[in-house]
Amino acid sequence: MPLSKAFLLLAFPLLCFSALHGQILQAYAPCTEDTYVQSGSTADSSASTLLYADVSSSYIRRSYLKFDIASLNIPANAIVTSANIVLYVNAEPGVSSTTYTVQRTRVGWNASTITFATQPILETSDATSYSTPNTPAPGNTRAFDVRLQVQNIIRNVSNHGFCIRRSNESVNTSAASYGSNEVLFPKPLLEINYYLPVSLVGALIQHESRPAAANGKITPQLANGPGGNSYFWSKNGGALVISTDPVLTNAGYGWYSLRVLDSQGNNFYYSFIVGLQCGTVDIAYDPGPNFIDDATYQSNTFSWSGGATTFTAARSLISGFIVNNTSSFQKFRLWMPENLQVLQSDLLLKGSAHTSSANNESVLERNTQNWDEYPVISNLFPPTTSTDITVVIPNKTTATANSTVNMNSYWNYWKLNNLANYGVTFKRNNEDNVAQVYHSADATTAANRPSIAFRVSNLYESHPCYCNAICATLEKQPQGVPYPVCLEKFRFAYEEEYTASTVLKYSVKNTANAEVMSTSTTPLSKEYGDNRYELNISALAAGVYMLEVVNEKNEKFYLRFSK
Repeated sequence: MPLSKAFLLLAFPLLCFSALHGQILQAYAPCTEDTYVQSGSTADSSASTLLYADVSSSYIRRSYLKFDIASLNIPANAIVTSANIVLYVNAEPGVSSTTYTVQRTRVGWNASTITFATQPILETSDATSYSTPNTPAPGNTRAFDVRLQVQNIIRNVSNHGFCIRRSNESVNTSAASYGSNEVLFPKPLLEINYYLPVSLVGALIQHESRPAAANGKITPQLANGPGGNSYFWSKNGGALVISTDPVLTNAGYGWYSLRVLDSQGNNFYYSFIVGLQCGTVDIAYDPGPNFIDDATYQSNTFSWSGGATTFTAARSLISGFIVNNTSSFQKFRLWMPENLQVLQSDLLLKGSAHTSSANNESVLERNTQNWDEYPVISNLFPPTTSTDITVVIPNKTTATANSTVNMNSYWNYWKLNNLANYGVTFKRNNEDNVAQVYHSADATTAANRPSIAFRVSNLYESHPCYCNAICATLEKQPQGVPYPVCLEKFRFAYEEEYTASTVLKYSVKNTANAEVMSTSTTPLSKEYGDNRYELNISALAAGVYMLEVVNEKNEKFYLRFSK
């Protein structure tokens, strides 16, 4: 919406950012340079207090403006919801019958030297044409829609300013004039509304307990977005939506996909692994294109192809000189919990069109830099890599031979920092003028897309004290030998004989009889019958402690434990 005079007065000198409708942000770019040009004239109009965009029997006038968008530091992946050049209306007779066109200029220009005859070339790919409203804008301002152009500029398209003109310059129009940057107030202003896309910054995963109880839980931690999210959970890549809650509960072991639809209609995808406490399970991960990013880079043309249908490693030489390197990149949108051991992660790649005139052995290297399947910046170069984890894919002797790649080292590395999972680079390892080519996640035939056969084990399995632990029984008189704890967790049982659905009254004291934990610090609910508890005592210092439990009859029970 156009800005009022009062709002312009406050916003312009501050260039402020403010929250708008949840997480949509608003920014204002000042005009740094403007002028107008007139056909048949070479006069310098840079000092004029008015800008024109009209047509008469003797001339055509166009306005040129530049705005300092770079100073706003809007991230390259921002999604622009609206952007308007806001001009103060000096005169608009008969303007309702006209149509304007706004275009970016491809090259630079100077307000004091530009003329109609020396105008820069205008970009046509993102030009905006529209009819003006019948009534003047609020506050006597006119808003010219430049959302598409600003979106491209933010994504690193060169910013040389804008041209505002009448769409049909062969038809005479009434004169329309607007205040330029040379007036004291209000000056031209570029108003931008944008938001950062939804992103995952963490995840809390509770694995299914044994015996199988379908009591796993996934709590994704999301950031950014415009707000108003809708959530769609599915299991094992199925089309059936099993939950629309932000947090997934009642989950058995397996893999789960999440689609987040924001209020602006954009989707965000991620997937998660749920294991089995104290157990080893096999999980077939077959995600499809929404949960695998893949791209290909050609060094000879510096071209990046997002969503390529093939996964290629090739290198071409002529007379000993490298003509082209073709590398591919793959990244799984999958959160691997830190407390899972990845015992098996066999990546299955389906062969597409290998060339086998020589040894086509290729290699996977770990990416150390993030990348986007569909980049938001131009002149993108491949992500940097590390050879600390390298997997060789052996020579293929037939054109469509498949490969099963052991990815254990990668997943056991990424699970320690899922946010640094930038995937792998696939490139040539030995001979030249040959290639390995596999189907990618965007292959037309779903059966040809990459998949991973996982075998994962809960880390607790290596701690028999946890997986085989028996809850300690409360005693009327504490025994001399302290009950041992496991993994900084203390388990005990309590039989409730009186009131259900209340809070267990307890106190934990150290050897100095100082209370270090109690009902008030860590509440424990109880029900009628057998209650099992697990107290996290990681914050306590090493030593011996006494647990005291008091029931409704004021009877006391004890348990001594050591950390």
